[in-house]
Amino acid sequence: VLHRVQLGNDEADVYPRWGVCMWTAGTWMFFPMFGNIGLFDSVRPILQKELGVGCYSLLAFYLSRTVLVLPLELVWPTVWTFGLYWMTNLNDSFGVYIVLQLLVYLTFALFSGLGMMISATGLGGSKASTLALLTITYFFAWSGFFVSFDQVPSYLSWARHGNSFMYCVQLLMRTILPDSLEFECSSAGTAGDLSKVGEGCREVDGRLVLTGKAARERHGIDTSVELCLGVIVGSLVVVRLLTYVLLSRSFKVAVKGAVVKAADPTAKARAAEATAPAADSAENAV
Repeated sequence: VLHRVQLGNDEADVYPRWGVCMWTAGTWMFFPMFGNIGLFDSVRPILQKELGVGCYSLLAFYLSRTVLVLPLELVWPTVWTFGLYWMTNLNDSFGVYIVLQLLVYLTFALFSGLGMMISATGLGGSKASTLALLTITYFFAWSGFFVSFDQVPSYLSWARHGNSFMYCVQLLMRTILPDSLEFECSSAGTAGDLSKVGEGCREVDGRLVLTGKAARERHGIDTSVELCLGVIVGSLVVVRLLTYVLLSRSFKVAVKGAVVKAADPTAKARAAEATAPAADSAENAV
């Protein structure tokens, strides 16, 4: 069974590898984003009250929810990537697998942060879902996989530069297709754009081969590793900071109330007196 899904080292196996990278990045863009677009709405009433009485700071809540739970959230991406990598034979190097796994973690963190940012806007369920769907549509449409950027008018080509998903895919492709990797060119053709058959092939020791670098260039994957990493890490930092700023604005009244109560030495006593009847009623009910 595994032999049927494993990719070989022929020219026709380059485009399917690009498809696997799209699938990998798309999976860990979609699920983290949609898994977090309702994150803050579900706890908003309780969070409003607890921030108002000064139980903890907004920063402490934000860090605990976004950082401390991240290792648990990365369990499924780890299992999924391990199975996919070795089952499809993307690259037989264990070192490449480790790098790919780390990039999947980075992709997960980026798009889970984007989902949190959408949740922090307070748009609500249907509006937040619509915004997420429109964002995903933009990501896929301007990835270069479905439509080559060569076919896009010059006055629209600039739109791809804001697509962090495209940089994730290109970085994955650069990882699994190093310059030293070689594919056998054959007359059987290639998957994807048939006009690119034989493009980039050169003769080495009496046989036609396609190097990893030529394979990437064939499909327009020409962004440097440094730029890809810079855009992804920069986007990650920006969405996380914007999420905190949006939360600060959303809970501004509650945070200010907590500051006022902290400055007033009798505020906590009054709060305790106000909650005492409710606590007594609960005990009597028990």
